[in-house]
Amino acid sequence: MFLPVGVAIQATVVIDPEKINLSNPSADWDKPYVVSTVSFSQPDKKRVADINASTVLLDNVIPPTLVKFEAGKFKAYFDRDVVVSYLWTKVYHMGYVSPFKNVPIVLTVTGSLNDGTLFSGSDTVYVSAR
Repeated sequence: MFLPVGVAIQATVVIDPEKINLSNPSADWDKPYVVSTVSFSQPDKKRVADINASTVLLDNVIPPTLVKFEAGKFKAYFDRDVVVSYLWTKVYHMGYVSPFKNVPIVLTVTGSLNDGTLFSGSDTVYVSAR
């Protein structure tokens, strides 16, 4: 397991939705958010409640617009339109030109706990443009 320099806890991150149509995101998913669920394995499992929400970022760029602590997990809600614009930039710099289908993009959620301990975790989303 590879952790970036200074990261003490590897987080498990699940991003929803897993597939995003950049040409018409509301056609595939009607929620105004991209949701990232963060959890930790033992022995750090209980530390989810210690996440400092103000430090959480998606790909070191996008802060969440809403955060929740639910059932031992931390949920960060990122504005759908901001994430879609960001993903368009990523696929453009990767050399893709529309139309394209199911391009894998790894997104990373980073942040710190209240004591300053850093965490990081990634998940892959698949983007298309028709």
